[in-house]
Amino acid sequence: MSSQRPLKRKLSNCYTRDGNGSSSNSDSGKAYKFQIQLPEGLTTRLTLHNPPEQMQVTEFIKNIQKELERDSNGSGSPAGAASNRRKVKWNPTHMYLQDVFGKKISSAVSFSRFAPNKCHLLTLHEDVGDSVERYKGMWDLTQYMDISEEIPAEYTFETALVDLIDNSLQAVWSNGKGERRYIRVIVSKEKIIIFDSGRGMDGTEDNSIAKWGKLWSSNHRVDDEISGEPPYLQPFFGMFGYGAPISAMYLGRNATVSSKSKQCPKVYTLYLSRDSLTNSSPSKSTWKMDGGIRNPLKDEKELSPHGSFTWVEIDNLKIKCPDKYKLPCFLKDIYFPYIQCDEAGNSNKTVMPVEFEVNDVNLAEVSGGEMAIANLHSCNGPDLVVQLNFLLNKEKESESRVANARLKFVYFPIVEGEERINSMLKKLKKGGYDINEQFENFSRVSIRWLGRLLPGARWKQLPLMDFKLRVGNDASSLKSCLRRVKCFIDTDEGFFPTPSKTDLAQDPFTVALKSFGSKPISNEKEKHEVSIIIYRNGKRLSMSQLEKDYIEWVRQMHEWYDQEIKCGEDEPTVILSPPGKRKLGITQDVIRVHEAIKRMGKSWKSGQKVKVAKGAIGTLKESMYATLEYIIVEGLLGDAGGEARLICRPIEIPDDQGCKISDASGGNPMIEIQKSVSFPVTLIDAGKIVAIDQDTFDSHLKKRLVEVPSIDILTDAQHKDLGIESVLSFGAPVRAGYSLPKELVAVIRCASNTTLAPSPLSGQKLIMKVDLGMNLDIVQACEEDKEFNHGKVIFTCKKKPISHGGMKGLYIFSVGNLKKLSKAGLYKFSFSANSEVFGCKKLEKILTVRPDIRSAKWKFCNSTPLSVRVGACLPSTSVRCYDSYDNHVPFGPMSQIKLNIYCEDHVLAEIKNLKIEVPDQGSSFTISDVAILSSKLDKIRQNSYLATIEITSLDGLYSATAPCKVLPGALDHVKLLRAQVKKYLAPGRVIKELILEMFDSCENHVEEGTEVNINVDNLSFQDNFGSIRKVNSDGCVDLSGLLKVDSSFGSEVSISVSTQGKAIFQESCKVPRREIRVVAEVPFSCPFGSILRNVTFEVVSDGTIDEEFHGVEHTMRIRSDQPCLINETVQYSFNHGRCTIPAIPVPRKAGQFFFVAYHTHYSELQTSVEVHATQAPKIELESPHTPHRLSESSQVACSPISCWNDESLQTYLGYTQKLQQEVEAIGEKVGTLERSMDLLLNRKTDLENEISILKDKLGEPYDKHVNLLEGTKESMKQEIEQLCPGTMASVLVQVSKRSIPNFNLKNELKADCDSLVALLATVTDPRLSRVLAKYLGEDLMLSVISSTEGSRSFVQYDSNGKVNKSYGIHKVASTLGINIEKSFNVIVLDKIRPFVGEFMNGDAQKKLAIPLPCSPHRQTDPAGFVGYAVNLLNFSMKKLELRATLFYHLFGQLQVYQTRNDMEEAQDYIKEGAVSLDGAIMRRKGIVSHVDQEPKIVFPVVAPLLQKASAEDVYGIIMQITEKNNILEELLATYEEAREMHRAALKEFRSKYDHLQTVMQTKSIPIQ
Repeated sequence: MSSQRPLKRKLSNCYTRDGNGSSSNSDSGKAYKFQIQLPEGLTTRLTLHNPPEQMQVTEFIKNIQKELERDSNGSGSPAGAASNRRKVKWNPTHMYLQDVFGKKISSAVSFSRFAPNKCHLLTLHEDVGDSVERYKGMWDLTQYMDISEEIPAEYTFETALVDLIDNSLQAVWSNGKGERRYIRVIVSKEKIIIFDSGRGMDGTEDNSIAKWGKLWSSNHRVDDEISGEPPYLQPFFGMFGYGAPISAMYLGRNATVSSKSKQCPKVYTLYLSRDSLTNSSPSKSTWKMDGGIRNPLKDEKELSPHGSFTWVEIDNLKIKCPDKYKLPCFLKDIYFPYIQCDEAGNSNKTVMPVEFEVNDVNLAEVSGGEMAIANLHSCNGPDLVVQLNFLLNKEKESESRVANARLKFVYFPIVEGEERINSMLKKLKKGGYDINEQFENFSRVSIRWLGRLLPGARWKQLPLMDFKLRVGNDASSLKSCLRRVKCFIDTDEGFFPTPSKTDLAQDPFTVALKSFGSKPISNEKEKHEVSIIIYRNGKRLSMSQLEKDYIEWVRQMHEWYDQEIKCGEDEPTVILSPPGKRKLGITQDVIRVHEAIKRMGKSWKSGQKVKVAKGAIGTLKESMYATLEYIIVEGLLGDAGGEARLICRPIEIPDDQGCKISDASGGNPMIEIQKSVSFPVTLIDAGKIVAIDQDTFDSHLKKRLVEVPSIDILTDAQHKDLGIESVLSFGAPVRAGYSLPKELVAVIRCASNTTLAPSPLSGQKLIMKVDLGMNLDIVQACEEDKEFNHGKVIFTCKKKPISHGGMKGLYIFSVGNLKKLSKAGLYKFSFSANSEVFGCKKLEKILTVRPDIRSAKWKFCNSTPLSVRVGACLPSTSVRCYDSYDNHVPFGPMSQIKLNIYCEDHVLAEIKNLKIEVPDQGSSFTISDVAILSSKLDKIRQNSYLATIEITSLDGLYSATAPCKVLPGALDHVKLLRAQVKKYLAPGRVIKELILEMFDSCENHVEEGTEVNINVDNLSFQDNFGSIRKVNSDGCVDLSGLLKVDSSFGSEVSISVSTQGKAIFQESCKVPRREIRVVAEVPFSCPFGSILRNVTFEVVSDGTIDEEFHGVEHTMRIRSDQPCLINETVQYSFNHGRCTIPAIPVPRKAGQFFFVAYHTHYSELQTSVEVHATQAPKIELESPHTPHRLSESSQVACSPISCWNDESLQTYLGYTQKLQQEVEAIGEKVGTLERSMDLLLNRKTDLENEISILKDKLGEPYDKHVNLLEGTKESMKQEIEQLCPGTMASVLVQVSKRSIPNFNLKNELKADCDSLVALLATVTDPRLSRVLAKYLGEDLMLSVISSTEGSRSFVQYDSNGKVNKSYGIHKVASTLGINIEKSFNVIVLDKIRPFVGEFMNGDAQKKLAIPLPCSPHRQTDPAGFVGYAVNLLNFSMKKLELRATLFYHLFGQLQVYQTRNDMEEAQDYIKEGAVSLDGAIMRRKGIVSHVDQEPKIVFPVVAPLLQKASAEDVYGIIMQITEKNNILEELLATYEEAREMHRAALKEFRSKYDHLQTVMQTKSIPIQ
């Protein structure tokens, strides 16, 4: 590689052009970069290298002018140059420069004022004429944005507008003390304007307006740490979001940004246009926008007295603006603490950190908005405030992280029977808010991040606030109170928002915050990723202490502020210290008793008949009809926090057993509830208590008062008196499996009697003795079907009355034949008389059979196997508890279970403490919303992702399993598997190894068949399947050998992967630049006719030899300006980056001689060499021979030279000169041949020495090894002939042994027996020989290889499709008297695709460089791996190419292992099949072949004679000796040919020399 000599610094050479395609001296030193704004409104750039300390302005302007001239001549002319622009008179004496700080530069440019290697903006002015205010292409946004890729599809108007305001808020927050913090927003149908009084931007590189709003490039980032005190007001928003340009372009098609900093007197403007951005050339990938420079306006100075500001004006709006009323409210909610804050400093005053105006309305004066309305409807406190410190443990990350959050719990009381939350929601809806929430589903958690509201973070509640977890005596009251709490959370910078800044991002801290309160914090940090420390009022608390404080605070708020009912419609009776508080449902010591209230617009009075719905309270199993007696309210009139209760007397309770109020001594009334029931008054609001009319009430009462003759069953004692065993009791439930007694006895008693006498005999007169039949029906129903609407009759029997034991009128039913009552539920024993004469009332007895909880077990209820993808939630599924009779068993107290998903010994996912909700006495629970995360699916990939899901109780006593399928998640990211892309990057070269591993978010390979889009740049696919590719069974997309480099050296190639329109992977790499250079310096001059020997060239990349230029595809040619001198068709191969040309002849004439060495395939890789051919010294011709005399017939008469005329003299001189040249040429030829012969002799000596050394390595004589090899092949031929008669292979073997007249097998069939697959290679292990023969099968082993032309000569078919027996191999067989009976294969070698890859370096057998097997699940090499089958074969030197063609086609990457167990353990490593030396064969993954029969034909086995070297080494040495012997034979033949040529040339030389001597002596020339 040639180096450039450094130039001396001159004024005319100190500038270079910028990076936009311009030239550059690239010398080391200081570079001063300038962006010049020209008077005609154009922009150009100038770079000066190592200028003097000062440069005259005139000289500086001339450099600008030269730069413009270069732009106009090249392709980089200034954008926007047009004829209608102002003409510039380039008179440097009447022009001056101005920098961004307003300083005029008119005499000299001092470079000490400008920092090197930074771009400085200068404006060029003319002395006459007005300056323009807009410049074309002034701002280059290329490195700051990519509008085509970053506009988010889910963006909204509010999100985009708030993104812009975030930048303004961050800008004004950095203002100094005394500087105005002011933000103004104007939104109309035509445009949007955002003004802020922040630090502003200008034209300096560090504070350039081109960086406006760019993600991570904020000019206003605050250096101080984030405030450690809530509400964490520090708008450090610049690191999140999509950036201001994206937001502006989303809102409108054009945006104008004007900004001024305090340091610069001018206002700098950036004009953004969406059309200009999206229409930029993709190939250039540049975004240059117009800009401007102007003076500040009067309004701008007034709005920002300290002199810095930023205007953003967006027009041509694309998005419809929201309602003008809702927008200020929305923005006030977002930035509430920045607008008005009660927590700034130590004072309790409300301050306004930032002045916010929206459409000329100060947001501090806006009364709307959710936050303001929430403050109005909440109680006056005190609020419960908790500080949380989060710590991400070091065991989980290399560096620990911390975060802080402040939780403020606010209480919204119930006032006059109306929930304040409902009042707030009504007001918000009335104000135009689209809120679909009600009291039940109200979002009780809102979150601010650094003081900014995250509007999408509307969480239902924290686990700490969940009323379902609270139990106690006042649980019912507490349940309602807990619903009235809302939590306002302030977070600091330790938490991260989503890109749209609407919610907290999914992060360990976010997860910990969402689950706060779900369980006590454990000190075992290894079990928890995040540790949380709780503080309240500066005091550290445990979770149990916080829960206690929280409940106590809720109770306190309830007592202070809640007003269920203000007062009744009558004068109350005040009762002090009422007894039976629990039954009354109260907690206070004072109650007021009313007889009339107004609720839900209706009056409720004492004596009102009501219906209480089933399930209104937990103990109410059926609807209750009752009479309203009293309404009690806790506390005195005006007190808050009292519950209101309704006292109702059930229909079956007589008046005297209802609630009573009586006067006690001292005038203090007392209340006694007796058998009445207390209900919360809120049941009226929920519709659980409704008023009914008197008729409805009376009808239900009448049913209970009717008296008719009735049926009764004898008791157990009465059964015993009759001598009948019976242990049936309808009072208590029994367990499943209960056996009924053998007999049941029923009687019909008179209506006036309520019970039978103790003894049947004494009660005979109470039993009706009528001849009536009685039926017994036993109906079974589930316990919930109390009406037996879906009951099933399991027993029916009709009996007549009989006498037994002296007792008449007995109905004895035999029920002992029934099986055990195994089905849990209700069993109704229905006794009914067959006659309606007496109106006998049917007797129904209910026997409750409960599940046998002693044998409880769990089962999944799903009918089909569960299927879930990693990262998604498990489908909702139910789990039931059963006894041994498959009855539903209620679960015991349980809130957590363990969930495992496993396959064999592999645990895929495990959740140790999964929360569940089991209803009270419920026999099932539902598992839902459980995210499954696992990184181990590759272990079950071969099992179709089938696994088992298991749930277990925490004590391990109960469990249930079910089959499931766990599928990988969606494609998330891509990795390159052992890719050596750069190794193969060269124009036209195919990338031989490129495998893309496809993973989901949990590092599992994605599912087979997943389609991905492979996009390539400067690469092309070599097949016809396009860019859509499917993931293979290994979870990869194998592109090996499919991508070809289409670009030149130095260009960039890239490959990217996208799925569902989303790019998830991109890898780019440059094709390394390479050049050819001469290793050793070629002599500047050489004698003409001489030879340049062993000229070596090398290919270098960045000064290093590129050893990949190796092999047959890399060759070099030489071309010269004298084509007749050099054979340009000869190709010279590269050896690891170097190529040596043995000889390059120098012309026979003096002068310059040029030749070019160039790569055959890459013509751009070339170098030229110049050699000066100089004249060799004159040859002194001397000869010992007698001069040759010309015959008289060939001479002219001699005469003195002085007598010759001029013509004769010239003829003589010309003739002698010609003879002399011929003699010299022949002499040079003789010398060349002699030197060549010397080289050949030297090479012969070297080869003989090398052969001798190799033979010494063998130990045994070389002939023994060769005879062993040949003998092995001959024995194999005999096996073919004997064991395979009637085959094409046996015919070829016999032809090789016999002599058939006028027949040549090679000429006829283009093949012989040595072309059989079984005879083309040898192995060194008989076990390997057998298993490879089994793998191929006998048909392939006896196949013959041929070319396309030769394959046609084997068989010919007639018009009927029958074989022509007189042609080809059949003709040969018939000549030998053989009939070919079996089919055979002919492998056409030139139709086989060869191995695409390299050979092993330095391997004489040219083994294929196939990478070692690898597994995505293991890091080690497979145990017992012997090698690839194709590399375990040995070949003669003439057949080495068959390894990469025929046998790679047959075996591919077939792997060989020592044992069957090794092969089975290495299944993750196997791609194309495997065999083991003990006979196991795996065709593909999961397909194992069992071949018991030993193969007849195997590969010849050649074992070494001695153990001095391995078998492969011995075979390799034999091949090397054979090759060198062949080379030696060719060399000797070449030497003999050269010697013959030397003799002929020497003879010719002597003849010419003698003739010349004769002419010169005789002074005569032959007669023409």
